[in-house]
Order: sequence, then C-alpha cells, then structure tokens
Amino acid sequence: MDFHQMKRMENASRIGFACSEAAGPSHDDALARYGAIFLSASLAVLLIAVTAVVGA
Repeated sequence: MDFHQMKRMENASRIGFACSEAAGPSHDDALARYGAIFLSASLAVLLIAVTAVVGA
C-alpha cells in the first residue's frame, strides 16, 4: 500500500465521519458514527482492490 492509497482511505474515513455528523444526533450516535466510518473504509479498500486488479 503506497502513500496515495493510505491518503484515500484516510479521506474516506473523514467523509464518513462528516456524513454521520451532518446526519445529526441519532438514537445511538456512536453506532451511526462508527458504522459510517466502517462503511466508507470498506468501500475505500474495495476501490483499492479493484484498482490493483485492473492495473495488474
């Protein structure tokens, strides 16, 4: 994993966090926040994997 891939994952986590914050308080704020971060991070990993396969 190179520097740019790590930055993409970090940005995806920030976007997920910002989306969960913008959604406002929920019945379980922590669950919503970590769920959004996990979802965005897993999408970033999937994107990196697809890019690696296509680039190979």
